[in-house]
Amino acid sequence: QSITIGRGAKAEFRVTDDLFLSSLHCLLEFRGPSLWVRDLGSSNGTLVNGRRVTECRLEGGDRIDAGRTKLVVSISGDGPAAGELKQAVLRLLRAQPGLFAILDAARDPMLLGKVRAFGEEFDSLFEGPHAEALVDFAPYLCPLPPEGRLLAELVDSGWGNAWGVFLTCGETFAALRRHLRRFLTVKTEDGEKLYFRFYDPRVLRIYLPTCNSAETQAFFGPIGSYLVEDRDPGRVIRFVPGANGVTREVIRAESGPAPGNSEEGS
Repeated sequence: QSITIGRGAKAEFRVTDDLFLSSLHCLLEFRGPSLWVRDLGSSNGTLVNGRRVTECRLEGGDRIDAGRTKLVVSISGDGPAAGELKQAVLRLLRAQPGLFAILDAARDPMLLGKVRAFGEEFDSLFEGPHAEALVDFAPYLCPLPPEGRLLAELVDSGWGNAWGVFLTCGETFAALRRHLRRFLTVKTEDGEKLYFRFYDPRVLRIYLPTCNSAETQAFFGPIGSYLVEDRDPGRVIRFVPGANGVTREVIRAESGPAPGNSEEGS
């Protein structure tokens, strides 16, 4: 299955008023269960999450820029298999004591509305004028009661789309928020201050295995575990602090921990 995107008559998905789009700009295609984008030699290039690519495997929530045309990848929950999978993920998350989510409002324009409609308590990790200016793009901390509507909505609509990360913590909402705010920015070797998007599951999956013991203890603090989506939507990755770094455990949502998939970083 594939579809070409462009401005010309041969494109299957045509955007005729985008003058920055090539006649045949890029191709979206399934390779097995995975969705890929491939640039077709376009004049202005194809970007995924702001990075120019020749071809790239896509995940839910990825943003594609082709000319001035913008596309957002969404993982569909259609079909009984997908529905059963999400129910298994929901059961797993409901069983976690002291569950919270850090949600990235920038990932979907509807996400903040869902938080406001279903969240019992929530707050931006940003503060002051900065929080007001970035209200639609900020990370939001939300406690998730097991039977609350927000948790069910996050799994049903957001699982696989990089809406945020889940974590467990026995501290109060205010104490947890204070802890998390410490990691919103990092400094480069040149002293430049950058945003650290640790609440993006794709970032957290890469960052945590690199932590040594001291970094692990500092980053986790009162947090017992992080639970994040994997590239494979049927798997949940649980990160917990270990003696020598972060322990990573892969959980198959249908059947509990996958044998032999627990490992500790250094």
